[in-house]
Amino acid sequence: MPWPPFSVQHSFFTKGVIMPYKNIVVAMDFSGNAHLALDYAIYIGKTFQSHITLLHGVVDYSGVNIDAATQSEHRKYLEIESRNAIEKLKVLSERVTRAGLESDIQLEEDILPADAILNHLARKKYDLIVMGTHGMTGFKKWLYGSVAEKVLRYAPIPVCTVHHNARQAGINKILFPVDFSDHSKIAVQQAPELAAAFDSQITFLNVIETQMHPAYYAGGVQSIMETDPGIQQRVSSLLKEFCGQTVPNARYEVREGLAHKVITEYAAGHEIDLIVMGTHGYNFLDHILLGSTTERVVSHAPCAVLTIGHGTQNPK
Repeated sequence: MPWPPFSVQHSFFTKGVIMPYKNIVVAMDFSGNAHLALDYAIYIGKTFQSHITLLHGVVDYSGVNIDAATQSEHRKYLEIESRNAIEKLKVLSERVTRAGLESDIQLEEDILPADAILNHLARKKYDLIVMGTHGMTGFKKWLYGSVAEKVLRYAPIPVCTVHHNARQAGINKILFPVDFSDHSKIAVQQAPELAAAFDSQITFLNVIETQMHPAYYAGGVQSIMETDPGIQQRVSSLLKEFCGQTVPNARYEVREGLAHKVITEYAAGHEIDLIVMGTHGYNFLDHILLGSTTERVVSHAPCAVLTIGHGTQNPK
């Protein structure tokens, strides 16, 4: 059977579905990553004339079963922490004002920062959340978890994560990885409006991620493109059909390898400013065993990553 084992019967593209990012919330933990995220939020906000909310999650253990004396000390700590956070947020809010945008500040208390953010998103209406990511990997990530990753998986709105290695705010080149799923379809639908809003060069990238049978390696064959020379052209045609060819001067690229590595390496090698991806929303077991291409890209991307999806799972 020729690869890929399907054909695109019609374009999934539907123009005009992007929601203007009029209300942006920025998760602030006052780290350098968060400040860089605020730069991106202001840049996006100036494009869409957005209102920006600065949100800080305060860790609150008061719901935990602890003695009265400890409760009292913790309440004092919360009061001090909240006052300090408000003062910092006010300073950052002035920065937003100087950029010509309206802003407000919000505090949210919860036992975990990610839950504070998600609970706030559940009560308030925003179009986009922007946050920094520290890019933890391996044991450290397993031990401490990732606030950005949990928000990415459960947020009901698009999430823009800004890695600490990301360049300064500016969106001249946008990369759309495409795996022909409904999730990437949702992301691809944003391409024309984002291209027009930021006057950006758009690239659609499909990664052929196919494992070769060991017998082929024994014969010196290292790539599926060696056994099927026409695959690249066929996939390129499918990619253009899938994306609708509605973005002027868009580029269509087909590569082979591990998806997350190819995507991040392509972004670094071509000075991509923003990667736009759909999120599959793996369940907990899938997440532990397999992870997610989107999550791996977020952890290693050299630029900001905008994830488009729907938070259909319950994080509790």
